[in-house]
Amino acid sequence: MANLQLIPGLSAGADISANQFEAVRQGAADLEVRAITVNTQIPIGILQNNPNAAGQGAEVAGPGSTCKARLGGTVTRGDLLTVDGDGELVTATAGTDTTRYVIAQALQSGVDQDVVMVLVGFPARAA
Repeated sequence: MANLQLIPGLSAGADISANQFEAVRQGAADLEVRAITVNTQIPIGILQNNPNAAGQGAEVAGPGSTCKARLGGTVTRGDLLTVDGDGELVTATAGTDTTRYVIAQALQSGVDQDVVMVLVGFPARAA
C-alpha cells in the first residue's frame, strides 16, 4: 500500500500525462515539473497522477514515500534504482553509473513496463 509524501505546490510544465508512475525533474519555472528526457537529469520524485496540460497540479511522491513506479528493465527487490532516458526506473550499477542519480529502492521485483512499489529517497549520485 502506498504511503505518499507528496511534494506540495508542484504543477506540470507541459502535458506529462504519459509519464504517470515515472520519475520527473524540476522544470524551468519555480515549482514546475517536467518529464525526464536524459538519464543524467536529476529526478525530484515519482509522478503519481497524469496532468495533461501545463499548469495542472502534479502529485509527485518525494523522499520517504512508498509508491508505484514504472520499470524500464528487469529489477530485483532491494535494487537501488536510477532513471533511464524516459524517466522509467532501472537498476543502478555502482561504480559505472557515476553521472546518474539514485532516486529509489525497489520493494518488489519486476520487468520492463511493470509498475511496482518503491521507496523514494533523496536523489544522490550512483557512484
